[in-house]
Amino acid sequence: METNFSSASAKTSPCIACRSTSRFTSAGGTLKRSGADNAFADVLRLVTGKLLSVFSPGGRRIETATATIGIRGTGLYLEVEPRRTYACTCYGEVELAPRDRPQEAETVRTTHHEQPRFIYADGAMPPGSMMQKAPVVNHTDAELTLLESLVGRKPPFSGSGYRY
Repeated sequence: METNFSSASAKTSPCIACRSTSRFTSAGGTLKRSGADNAFADVLRLVTGKLLSVFSPGGRRIETATATIGIRGTGLYLEVEPRRTYACTCYGEVELAPRDRPQEAETVRTTHHEQPRFIYADGAMPPGSMMQKAPVVNHTDAELTLLESLVGRKPPFSGSGYRY
């Protein structure tokens, strides 16, 4: 992970780590480095790359070229490719929706990486199969634990050892 963003109001704040090749923008607010007040917009758009984040409960959204992810308090790992988004709800709850077919949205609730998904662009998959099960890839429980510690929290699997 290359860059960390967190807010001064710790326990209610998100914390995000992204790879050096990642690019994202914000809408409806500002986005600043660690320690900044009002550091997060309600909507982030991940344009390219990989992003690991932890969020306290509340309504935020991350958009990619192929998916909209409604965040309800969660650990989340994303990888964005031109025709596919990888989304692992590491723990917590999100609503995953293919941007081209929002009627295929599903709510995902997990406690420890149970339901990673690939979310495809329209035309890449037949109707009804825009989201498919995926393996857990490219992120670890240790990284999630570190991000949560930066905002004074622990992940729900804390104390049970690292499986990933």
